[in-house]
Amino acid sequence: MADDGIDLHAFSPRQLAETCGSGTYSGSDDEPGTEMPVVPPEPAPAFEVMRALGRLRTAERECDESSRRYMRISGQGMHAVRYLMAAQRQDIPVTPTMIAEHLGISRASTTRLLRRLEEDGHIVRRISPGDHRAFLIEVTAPTAAAARSRVGQVHARRLGVAAALTDTERATVISFLDRMTAVLTTPAETGETRP
Repeated sequence: MADDGIDLHAFSPRQLAETCGSGTYSGSDDEPGTEMPVVPPEPAPAFEVMRALGRLRTAERECDESSRRYMRISGQGMHAVRYLMAAQRQDIPVTPTMIAEHLGISRASTTRLLRRLEEDGHIVRRISPGDHRAFLIEVTAPTAAAARSRVGQVHARRLGVAAALTDTERATVISFLDRMTAVLTTPAETGETRP
């Protein structure tokens, strides 16, 4: 039984895989050696919460994929465009090096990404007025308009749902999400020491 009082043996291997966010399970629920008891007819309340989080993650992925197809842009390209738009709103000039650092990719990969985005009409490169040897990257007006139309509307609806929460509901949701974030960002205590 876990420290929080949840009996993990109450779930089948398939349910545990879905709870962890994989969404699929390649094995069999009655594999020899698993020693998992029969799953109760009604899942535990905690499992219902995890399934709700899973549905949210799935919906976010599908929404992102739909937006990328609509704009005909790759996932990495979409991240770059969002970064550029946020910077432009704050009048922050963006260089290829800044994009590489934000995306966590090499300069060579950044060069290839920017070349594709430029060829597809999503960005333009301009010579920096302060350094004629450097380039600044900007999102084109059509791409910015498409992103605001597609992504902005979804974001506005999500904000609407959050704004409709009562003070008590908002505090509960924030506390829950912060604790879940802490679980995912805090190294597990395995009792092993790193070499």
